[in-house]
Amino acid sequence: MIDLKTSPPPTTSQIQTLISSILHRCSPTPKIITFTSPLSYSYTTSPLSSSIPTFDTTDPRGLLILVLSMIESRGLENVRNDIIADCGQFEPLVKGPFHLCGTELINLCVFGRATSNVGAYHPMTGEKVPFTPTPVGLISHSEITTSTPIADHWKSPSHQVYIVHGDDHFTLLFKSTPSPLTPKTVFYTYNALPPNRLLLPIILSGSSLLLPPPTSPPTPPPSYLPPLNSLSSIILSPTKHLHPFKWRLRTYELCLHTPLTLKAASYPPRPSNIPPPTTYPLGPKPTGSWRCVACYETRYETMNFGVNGESDTCGHCGRTKEEGGWTIVKHYKELDESGRRRVDRFESKFLGVLRTRFHDVDVEIGGEVLGETHEGKGPVI
Repeated sequence: MIDLKTSPPPTTSQIQTLISSILHRCSPTPKIITFTSPLSYSYTTSPLSSSIPTFDTTDPRGLLILVLSMIESRGLENVRNDIIADCGQFEPLVKGPFHLCGTELINLCVFGRATSNVGAYHPMTGEKVPFTPTPVGLISHSEITTSTPIADHWKSPSHQVYIVHGDDHFTLLFKSTPSPLTPKTVFYTYNALPPNRLLLPIILSGSSLLLPPPTSPPTPPPSYLPPLNSLSSIILSPTKHLHPFKWRLRTYELCLHTPLTLKAASYPPRPSNIPPPTTYPLGPKPTGSWRCVACYETRYETMNFGVNGESDTCGHCGRTKEEGGWTIVKHYKELDESGRRRVDRFESKFLGVLRTRFHDVDVEIGGEVLGETHEGKGPVI
C-alpha cells in the first residue's frame, strides 16, 4: 500500500491543467470564485493561471471552491435546467443528510452539464442514451441493486480511470500507465476518505478485461418455472468463523425449490431452448437440527426462519421433513457458476461492482486472490 501522506503532492501545473479542463467543460469562459467572507464569495474570469493559488491543496475549502466555480461557470439557471430536463424536477447537487455527491455533480464535472442520468436509458423517455466519449468511467453498485445498466460510454472511457460508486461514497480505480489491458493488469484503487486515504495496488485477473458489449434493451429477463431442487436462496455460511475473509473456502447453507414451494409459485413454463438452472441432490434427511424450507420461504411474512431441533416435525408449521423440505450444505466449489457469483457479490461489494464492467474478473492483492487466499477484506467502497 502507498501512504498518500508521504507521497509527493501534485504540482501546481498539474492541478492547473486539471481544473482548467474541468471548468472549460462548464463554460468557454470559466469563472473561479474567491471567498470574501465565510458565507459569501466573488468570482473572476481572469486567466486560470493567475487564480490557481485559490486551489492550494492545504486549503480545506478547496473542493468547495471547485464546486462553486463549476456552478458559476455553467450558470445557476443552466444547472437547474439541466437537472429538470433529465428527471422532471430539481434535485440538489449534494444530497442530505450525509452530504453525498449526486450524479448531477459528477456529470457537471465530467461533461460540463448537470444532468442526473448515468444510466443507459433516459429515465423519462426510455430511449437509449447516445454514446458520449468520456475521459473517465463510472461503475456503480446501483447497477446490482436496481438492475439499471450504466450507460455504455461510462464503461468505455478513453482512459482506464473509473469512478467506483458504492451506494454511500465513491472511490477511484485507475491504471497508472496507458499500456493495454492484459489477463493480469495492475490497477490502483484510491479511497480518499479519512482515516484510510490509501492508494492500494491490485491486479485484475480474468478473461473479460476487453470492452463490454453494448447494453441490451431494459427489458427484464423472464422468470420461468424453476426445476425441483434448483437453488432458491443462499442462507448463510456455517463455517464463516473458520475463514473470516476467505469466503471461497467455506460451506454454505442452501435453500432449494421443493414441491411445496413450486406449487405455490406462479411461473410460465420454460421453453425448450432455455436451459434450466442447476439442480442439487437433496441427500438423506438430516438427523440433527434442521431448517424447514416451507417456513424459510415465508420468512418475510412470518419472521420465522424455520430452525428446528432434532424433531422430524417442524415446530413452527407442523409439517414433516418430507412435506416442508430441508436445507442442504455445499462447499463454495460445489456451487454452479451462478451460485458462486452470488456468493462473490454478497461477500465483496467491490468485486461485485467490478464485475459490472469486467465480467469474470478476480482481484489479487499482494499476490493473493481476494476471497480465496487473501487474509483481509480488500478494497472498501
